[in-house]
Amino acid sequence: MSWLTHVVCTESRTITNEGGMWEQYKRSFWGVQAGIVAIEYAVFVNTHRWSAVAVFFLTMQLASLLGAGWAARLKRKIERSALPG
Repeated sequence: MSWLTHVVCTESRTITNEGGMWEQYKRSFWGVQAGIVAIEYAVFVNTHRWSAVAVFFLTMQLASLLGAGWAARLKRKIERSALPG
C-alpha cells in the first residue's frame, strides 16, 4: 500500500485522506481524457477554430480536476457518516 491510500482509523474515529483527490483523478484519468478528446474533435469539426478548441480543452481539464476534488470530498463525508459513534 502506498502513502496515497485512504486510511480509516476506527479506534480513534478519525479519517486521514492523503492524496484522495489525486487518487480519484488517477482512477478516472483515461476515461475523462477520452471524453475530452472526443468533445475537442467535435468542437473542431463544427467550428474549425483552434481558439475554441483551446478554450474547451482548458475548461474541461480544470473541470476534471475540480470534479476529482469534489468526488474525494463527498467520499470523505460519506465515510465519516458511516463511522460508528
